[in-house]
Amino acid sequence: MSRQRLFALPLLAMLALAGCLGGMVRGLAPVEIGGGLSVELPASPSDMPPFSAGQTLLARFGETTLLLSLRLHSDGETLRMAAVDGLGRRAVTMTWRDATIDAQLAEWLPVGLPASRLLADIFLAQWPVGIVEKAVRNSGGRVKQRDSLRIVSRDGVDVVRIEYAGRRETPWSGTTHYSNVAAGYSIEIVSAELSE
Repeated sequence: MSRQRLFALPLLAMLALAGCLGGMVRGLAPVEIGGGLSVELPASPSDMPPFSAGQTLLARFGETTLLLSLRLHSDGETLRMAAVDGLGRRAVTMTWRDATIDAQLAEWLPVGLPASRLLADIFLAQWPVGIVEKAVRNSGGRVKQRDSLRIVSRDGVDVVRIEYAGRRETPWSGTTHYSNVAAGYSIEIVSAELSE
């Protein structure tokens, strides 16, 4: 499998809405995201207050570009995600709770990575900096955040750079540029918090 296809999947599950491929991951193991850095996802999204959000994601990896529309909802204990592509085709559905990730991916999506890898990108970009620091600490990761820039590094080398454009009222509003420098892909995310 090409490197481009391998790293396309994390971008897609940041998304979510069904298909035929998928499965359940119980007991979350550390998730390798590139550059020797791993993310230890919490058992559930309970560290983030309940929210509902809509996102448009433009993912670029190599010569491949993918545009997806995403809906996320968390009641504080369970996170649900659903995504469709520009043609309205279901891409991914995902549920995260009780140290379990249940995801279904459409057959037309690239395959090769576990659902936990897909969730790790969202977690790094959207969760509070203190929680992200704790999640990367055991693999030697560090998180620096100044104003609108968050850098996740390992051994002094940037692995992920996240830039937040403009003023953000909540983590789920505004524009975010996510770049996994180590893995060679980027995502432009436009988010809006939705009322229940």
